[in-house]
Amino acid sequence: MNSTIQQARKACFPRSALRQSVVLVLFSLSLDGMEIGAARASSPITSSGLNTQVSSPIALPDGSVQHNISGGTRVGGNLFHSFGNFNVPTNNIANFLNETALPTGNILSRVTTGNPSAIFGTIRTIDFGSANLFLMNPAGIVFGPHASLNVGGSVVFTTASYLRLADASGTNAGIFHSNPASTSTLTSAPVSAFGFLSSPAGIAVQGSTLSLKEGQSFTLVGGSGGITFANPDNGTPTSVLGGVTLRAGTLLAPGGTISIASVASSGEIASGDLMPGSDMRMGPIHLSDSSLLNSSGDAGGSIKIRGGSFVIEESTLSADSSAARGKPIAIDVNLTEDLTITNNSLPALTARAMGEGVAGNIHLNARNISAHTSTDDVTFALIDTHTSGTRNAGAVKITSETLTAQMGTSGAFLIDSGTTSEGNGGTVTINAATVQLKNANVNAGDFRTIVSGLPISSITGLGGNIAILANTISLRSTGLASQVFRGHGGDISLIGHQITLNGASFASTTGLSGSGAVLIDAHRFTMTEASQIEALTAFSSGGDVVMNAATVELSDGSTIRTQTGGPGSAGNIIVKATESVKLSGEEASIRPSGFYSNSLAREGVKVTELGGNAGSISITTPRLAITGGARVDTTTQTSGSGGNVTIKATDTITIAGQRIVPIPEDFFSVGSDTAGGIFTRTIGGESCSGPCGNGGNISLSARQSISVSDGAVISAASTGSGNAGNIGVDAGQQLNVQNGSITTQADQASGGNIDIRAIDSVRFANSQISASVGADRGNGGNITIDPKTVVLQNAQILANAQQGNGGNITITTPVFLQDQASRVDASSQFGVNGTITIQSPTSNLSGTVKQLTTKPSETQALLQNRCIALAGGEQSTFIVAGRDALPSEPGGWLSSPLSMDHLIGHGMEHAAGPTAKSVGPSGSSAMVASAGEMQALSLRRLTPPGFLVRTFGSDGLTGCRS
Repeated sequence: MNSTIQQARKACFPRSALRQSVVLVLFSLSLDGMEIGAARASSPITSSGLNTQVSSPIALPDGSVQHNISGGTRVGGNLFHSFGNFNVPTNNIANFLNETALPTGNILSRVTTGNPSAIFGTIRTIDFGSANLFLMNPAGIVFGPHASLNVGGSVVFTTASYLRLADASGTNAGIFHSNPASTSTLTSAPVSAFGFLSSPAGIAVQGSTLSLKEGQSFTLVGGSGGITFANPDNGTPTSVLGGVTLRAGTLLAPGGTISIASVASSGEIASGDLMPGSDMRMGPIHLSDSSLLNSSGDAGGSIKIRGGSFVIEESTLSADSSAARGKPIAIDVNLTEDLTITNNSLPALTARAMGEGVAGNIHLNARNISAHTSTDDVTFALIDTHTSGTRNAGAVKITSETLTAQMGTSGAFLIDSGTTSEGNGGTVTINAATVQLKNANVNAGDFRTIVSGLPISSITGLGGNIAILANTISLRSTGLASQVFRGHGGDISLIGHQITLNGASFASTTGLSGSGAVLIDAHRFTMTEASQIEALTAFSSGGDVVMNAATVELSDGSTIRTQTGGPGSAGNIIVKATESVKLSGEEASIRPSGFYSNSLAREGVKVTELGGNAGSISITTPRLAITGGARVDTTTQTSGSGGNVTIKATDTITIAGQRIVPIPEDFFSVGSDTAGGIFTRTIGGESCSGPCGNGGNISLSARQSISVSDGAVISAASTGSGNAGNIGVDAGQQLNVQNGSITTQADQASGGNIDIRAIDSVRFANSQISASVGADRGNGGNITIDPKTVVLQNAQILANAQQGNGGNITITTPVFLQDQASRVDASSQFGVNGTITIQSPTSNLSGTVKQLTTKPSETQALLQNRCIALAGGEQSTFIVAGRDALPSEPGGWLSSPLSMDHLIGHGMEHAAGPTAKSVGPSGSSAMVASAGEMQALSLRRLTPPGFLVRTFGSDGLTGCRS
């Protein structure tokens, strides 16, 4: 008999438990095992009312000890239990019995003595079918390394002070207090809220794996206070941190919901979404040591986090889906303070789609969000909602005051919502005051597949959109990519006050079926250190790159480009800056800074599939500065047309070049050593089979001045069968070209025309203006120059041809000054020479010409009624001239700067200028050029040759001479 007792004692209790108390054991046989008739001196589970009954420990054949819990108070489908202590040692089972076999929806339990609950064994409710289990203990709840659950329904563990019970109709409201001294009203209503009367203790999961059946939910609602408890295995006092913590813990709810909330003050937490009351303070939540919250399943589950601060330290929240029933929001993190992610080898948050699965979305809302990892794995993603199946990837939405992310030096992914299959990529939206990303890529396409070197031919999904809205956006060595192979790339938007891209950062949208658009909206936008923005397409039209800012600066090889490699047209580049645009490349780069739009012949693409047009480039700003080899460039290598370049400056345009190294062929250019400037080109050769497209036109206009210097080039060129584009320059007051060139040239076709206008002066020093061609039958382009003064110093004006005809050169100016080293030539080697027409009353063709100062004489309106009739019956103007403004011959006409602004109703603000404005149709003669909403009319071009040196009028006719 004694030996039998010893064996039973060893089977029922571990040696450590025997050390805790003296046990009196009696035996009786049962089907469930050996029931211990006399209670232990200190039972781990005790009753404290509500007719709750706890059996004596039962030794089971497998060596575990079971505690049966029965009785309780039943109200409808709710069964209420009250415990004094509720602890489950290792190898023990707290077994809830349904001895009445009545249907039960919820088992609601409370712990009343103020002692924490330490659960190191198993909680089982298998007799209740799919009933839900609630355990409420304000003193704290701890799950040990071997804790487990065997529950048919969902489970809720909370350190709340009470559970509020309420039907939707409000007719069956109740309340279940943890303190038995408080009056509880027990009803059959479901739990609607968790109530806290103070700052309660927390909940800890330490090394245990707690799992539920498919589709059930797991909820932890704890406080911010720490927990000191007696280890139920050996009685050793142990302390854990406050809040809700998981240390090497795992919660599994496949296809269900995992919800965690931590509070730090009194108030109520809604049971559904766990959102706190408006005045509540929230507590900390901490996951560490490879902890896992996993609601992944065929249907896809969801995870909800509500707290003050949330730390994810080498741990994961996962809600992946492999069937077509994913949750709309898979992971929802809503914090009042900070979210910190420090994972080096594990993804932090995943809601991926596989097979037929529909990925859910990830929403992160916190005051400050920081993510850091040191991994150099270029396929690693901290936040992952990508699809590898037939359905779409999930969206990622981040809302915070600050978002800071720094990944490994090789640039892992902060976010991957892309596609590796036929499913579409998801949208990424970041809304914050400050966004700082370093080596932290964001992918909404197949970029992750590309960098990993995996095949991309089977990827047909569309790219998702990427939008970042912040006061300050700083991207360093970071890529924003919505690139897909066969599909259509998504849109990329950067909206903020100050936006900076450096360290070779990029924003790229690409797709054979079309690229998305790129929108930049900022006060100050800066790109440096070879950063890029690109929209690349092939078979469908590409999206535009649109920039709205006060200042735009690109330097050190930074580029913005649109491109097509097939029949689809490349997108346009549209820049609107209210203060200035600066393109510079002081540190020489093989890829010069600037704006590029290309139509390219791509290797391996059939010739019949080529022919898309290059996009146009439009810049509107008060001041444009292009320096150090930077470029504005549109190019076509196919039968498609080149794009136009249109630049309008309300103040000045400055183009200063610099010799740069050869541009590589893969940068889609001629590949020759050349200077910076403005280019439109059509490139022939093997890349253009059949007729090549025509080059685009260049139109520059400035209100004050345009200068071209230091080897800078304004060029519309053709090396194939397409014609070169035209160049139009409206320089405002003056055009100054020194050691620069303005050229249209063609090797196999006709050159474009050049039209130059300025109010005061056009000066070429050590420079060239040329519309020559080298083609067999191509004709030289025409050159027209119309300022007040033309000065040539060691300069050339050329409209030459070989087999074709030379172009015509027309210079209309009151003063034309040319030194002996300068040349004006419109000859053809074998064809007909072009004509040279210089209308100028003053010409100095010898000697060295120095730069002249041009200052219009003061105009005065003299009120003579008979002269008013000559000017539309409104006003006449006369020039009061000194010795520097005499007629060219006695009785001749003065070269007066007549202003007709007032005559046509546009005010007198330009009364001292020599232009007249007209509101005639845009289809006027070639002497009319665009000047905003009005048209600039050249009075000099209205006169026939010789007009400026003839005598007209007679005092006997009108009495008015001008």
